Amino acid sequence: MISVLLIVTTLVCALIFRNRYLLLITSSFIVLFIAYLINFDGISVFSMRTNLIQTLVDPIYDLDSFSIANILTVFISLYGILIPFFIYGYLKQTSELLPLRVPTLIALACSFSWVIVPNYEYLVPERWVIVSGMFISILAVYGFSLVNASIKSRKYRLITFTVFFSFFIFYGLLYMVVPYGTIITIPAYFHDLTQFILPISMSMNSFDSHQNKDLVYVIEWINENTIGNSLVIGSIHWRGWFALFLDQSNDFKYEENTIDTFNLKNNSISATSESQLCNIDMSRPDSKWSSIILVSSSNDLVKSLSTLQVYGSGQFNVYNISKIHCEY
Repeated sequence: MISVLLIVTTLVCALIFRNRYLLLITSSFIVLFIAYLINFDGISVFSMRTNLIQTLVDPIYDLDSFSIANILTVFISLYGILIPFFIYGYLKQTSELLPLRVPTLIALACSFSWVIVPNYEYLVPERWVIVSGMFISILAVYGFSLVNASIKSRKYRLITFTVFFSFFIFYGLLYMVVPYGTIITIPAYFHDLTQFILPISMSMNSFDSHQNKDLVYVIEWINENTIGNSLVIGSIHWRGWFALFLDQSNDFKYEENTIDTFNLKNNSISATSESQLCNIDMSRPDSKWSSIILVSSSNDLVKSLSTLQVYGSGQFNVYNISKIHCEY
């Protein structure tokens, strides 16, 4: 997202200012970025093996997890108080701040892409709402400074300045430090609509802090009880932990959606795992094994896969699900 924003912004600015050197540099970056998308990208809309326009408009690709109400609520609750100052600052922008117009318009256009794009989630407008906040904030502060400068009394200008910035400093600190679940910010009051896009506070993790050690114990157990080349399946929210602590000879995979425990063999992950792991001789007497391992904190799995459980620590359980995928 930031790469796209940077490249498009510099390209437009190069054309506006007629800067040949900037245009040449930007063109080089465009070539490199397109090469990256073709050869390495595997997570964005550009990597889908279908026509891009068809992906965005065809009903069969509908994937709008966040409703328009969700996205609008996040935008208004975050920036509602800044919008008047932002508009004033944007309209009164001087030539020195002209380059801010381009990324601001791009970020806002992507934030409201749902207006014209049916399958808007592929363009992640909810994330562009957060990115646009940087430019909204800069121009809102500029707009406020212009309004504040129009106050004739120096004393009242100082008071207004102090109250305005003290409010946002205090507001930001509260968002940083209040316990998760505490409703203290404006978006938090609308948490039914905003919490899946924006956390209620920054004191948030994929699980409680006291459970960190349990996940580390699970990863250490996997490292100690496999000979490598195993496939480890877990939640998308744990990928950072596994990137840090899992033995690099093992491969961690995740799915954004909950894994269907009753249809694991048809899960998309299994398609890439069967060929490399299903030739394992499970009858050999080794104490260690290469296998397909599922790590989960779901209570439902404890019941449905209890016979396949090989380790547990705290709320986390480890299952050897090779037999579900492979026939021996």
